[in-house]
Amino acid sequence: MNLIELVLEKTDQAETPKSFFYWSTLAAISSIVKRNVWINKRIYKLYPNLYILLIAKSGLRKGAATSLAKSLVEKVQNTRVIYGRSSIQAIIKELSDQRTFPNGYVLNSASGFIVSGELASSIIGDPQSQTILTDLYDSNYHSEWTNTLKGSGKEKLREIYVTFLAATNPTLLEEFLEESSIQGGFIARTILIKEDRKARINALIDDDALESVDFDDTEILVRLREIANARGQFRFSDEAKSLYKEWYEAFNGRLERGEIRDSTGTADRLHDHILKVSMLLSLADNLSLVIDKHHMIEAINNLTGDAVRVAESISTGKGKSELAVKTKILLDELLSAPEYRLPREEVLKRRFKDFDAYELDRIVETLSQAGAIQMQRGSDAKVYYNLAPKYVAQIERLVRK
Repeated sequence: MNLIELVLEKTDQAETPKSFFYWSTLAAISSIVKRNVWINKRIYKLYPNLYILLIAKSGLRKGAATSLAKSLVEKVQNTRVIYGRSSIQAIIKELSDQRTFPNGYVLNSASGFIVSGELASSIIGDPQSQTILTDLYDSNYHSEWTNTLKGSGKEKLREIYVTFLAATNPTLLEEFLEESSIQGGFIARTILIKEDRKARINALIDDDALESVDFDDTEILVRLREIANARGQFRFSDEAKSLYKEWYEAFNGRLERGEIRDSTGTADRLHDHILKVSMLLSLADNLSLVIDKHHMIEAINNLTGDAVRVAESISTGKGKSELAVKTKILLDELLSAPEYRLPREEVLKRRFKDFDAYELDRIVETLSQAGAIQMQRGSDAKVYYNLAPKYVAQIERLVRK
């Protein structure tokens, strides 16, 4: 029985959806291995840090899963656990400080596990929070990151490795997401796990003598501490390598042909999510640092089924803010225009009841950063908005679905 199976067995009587315990266990493994294991991607090392959001309506016991992961990682004592209400600046400050744990372990790297039972109450509103979290996720591209502010001075993060696990409900998720996060990279880097019902109905009062679940000194904690000591590069079995390449070529072929609808960028990052999860599944089995065929199958099956669909369901028109619907209005106007091109003043004339000039500028800025719109000044000195040609088909499917 591997580590994930042990956790699922231990929590079998809980009403919390099993997938939430499954992904919370992967998050715990992810946070404690840090940059000590990787896959060689030639131009960078791929580390197994994950961003995971558990999404369900209130009452589905999401907090039990995040609380489990928090407890396990705290007991291992090898990385920071950042829990509760924090600003992004406070998180950066904590990541930059040296930390000595009760077991004597000294942490000098910017490694941390950000975990919350409710996403909307964890990170204090800041327009830069999701942009910074997006940047910190990409530890495979940079090992150092510097934050310079007038009040706090210069804070340098070294050997960055951040894992993120939070739970939320669909309504609060919309409140949390910034206008640019859906197409700006945060959602693409986050694995969204959505459930609609409890695993079971269980009042949990039948056995008064039954001890409460405690992971102290259990096999689960012993295994986690062993995993924390894993070091080195992952290898693939021949079967796993062949399976991944076959999936990769087929999936990207579908992307190129426009058969997969996704405006969030999740589909384009699915290949790395699969590799990261396959590493963690291998570690849950043993410390051989070999990804076998069954690890790859499990990773592909668990990510390709719902990951893109759930991400797409909160995309344009379903993300945060009143601007989401207005964004669709602008895109629809451009789709109907000759050569997908309209002057700014014409857009305002047509849609003055739907948005004002300030809102239009905010929408266009977001779409420009996402690469969906190009702004040009015409020979008549007017500012024109053009849909980017390579995104026309994708935007049309999204807006008119």
